[in-house]
Amino acid sequence: MVRRLRYLVVCCSVLVALEARAQNGGLRGAVVDENNQPLAGVEVLLEPLGVMSREVRLESDANGTFVRMGIRLGEYRLTIQKEGYQTYMEEFKIRPGAPMRIDVILRSVAGTAGVAASEEEAAEYQQYFDQGVAELEAENYPAALAAFEQILELQPDSATAYFNLGIVYGKLGETDKALEHFGKAAVVRPDYYDAYDAIGDIYSAEGRWPETMEALAKAIEARPDSTEALYNYGGAAMNGGEFPKAREAFEKLLSSDPNHAAGHYQLGMILVNQGDNDAAVPHLEKYLDLAPEGSQAAAAKGILDYLKKN
Repeated sequence: MVRRLRYLVVCCSVLVALEARAQNGGLRGAVVDENNQPLAGVEVLLEPLGVMSREVRLESDANGTFVRMGIRLGEYRLTIQKEGYQTYMEEFKIRPGAPMRIDVILRSVAGTAGVAASEEEAAEYQQYFDQGVAELEAENYPAALAAFEQILELQPDSATAYFNLGIVYGKLGETDKALEHFGKAAVVRPDYYDAYDAIGDIYSAEGRWPETMEALAKAIEARPDSTEALYNYGGAAMNGGEFPKAREAFEKLLSSDPNHAAGHYQLGMILVNQGDNDAAVPHLEKYLDLAPEGSQAAAAKGILDYLKKN
């Protein structure tokens, strides 16, 4: 995620962020030119931002693809460049699970001046990005908007710029514009997990559960093994009264992470709601085994006592 500032607090207790259990993630992708032809020998640089990790240097193969596993979780800056082509830059967060996928189109720059133009553009891009982040953190939102808009002048298909504009508009309380720009980020990069997650945040804060579920379903499509997305989707489905869909989400979550305490609690509550008390008991017991001092421990004990007496 691009130095993302979480700007919406989800009101429902079901929708909570998960602590990542895995320590590593991965990155994979492909680079093509404007004619959709693969580009070999493209330099791919992944630089850590505030993460105790070494930079990662890769080179695209004959098919234009690159991959690296075992990358420490955290925020990184990605630079993709090749002589004679415009440089592509983006910042995002490496998450646990399946490798993050980045597919990039590099546009050619004619003549030897193209190299200098590419390097100059990369420096200018970074200048505006750093300025935008600084203004955002200083809560100088008009200046932040101007900086990120300048990035779009340089790179009209920058998913990063659209995403950060969405964050700024969210800070300004202009949720329609925030949704518009998060949506544009997802159009540019259809596997942009964080864009769908941000859209889900906005809709969940407004209690618009069908729209929340739709956004989180796309997040799951982008990262099928994301326990965070599965958990939040299940929570949105519960709040929207879609208990079969919520049950399916939590079952998938627990299949991926059998020791997810909150997942066991939520699935247990769904089963109680559906009248399947016998199936609910082991999940509530597992929750207490994993989180004996958890926030829902007292409730789980009370429900178990009731179920076992009736």
